Amino acid sequence: MNDEVTFTLPQAMQHAVAAYNTGEWAKAEHLSRLILNAQADYFDALHLLGIMAAQTRRQQEAADLFGRAVAARPTDAAAHSNYGNSLNDLNRFEDALDSYSRALKIKPDFAEAYFNRGNALRELKRFEEALDSCVCAKDQTQ
Repeated sequence: MNDEVTFTLPQAMQHAVAAYNTGEWAKAEHLSRLILNAQADYFDALHLLGIMAAQTRRQQEAADLFGRAVAARPTDAAAHSNYGNSLNDLNRFEDALDSYSRALKIKPDFAEAYFNRGNALRELKRFEEALDSCVCAKDQTQ
């Protein structure tokens, strides 16, 4: 008798997210990588792995995963913003700005992207633009 359990990719992803949410990150990462073995451009697995890589300070891996995620789903503002964050962590501030700008084109009221954009502009010593971006972020939260 075969005791092997099989899931569809969406079901496996649900299990990965549940594992992540309960702090079982090793399980979440394992399931996400299994999903990517089956479908290399599966957005949700790429994005979750990117989040976990970023949270464990694996910046280059996070940037690679978020880059693949935005390629898989270019209309996802959160993925663009997260990609920008990972680029910012790698001191690639101009690239981060581009990513935040793409996020804001998709979702013009995305306060977090304005705030992150402001931080990247500050790193580039473009202080007036940074302040404007942060003011936009504040406006979006009111």
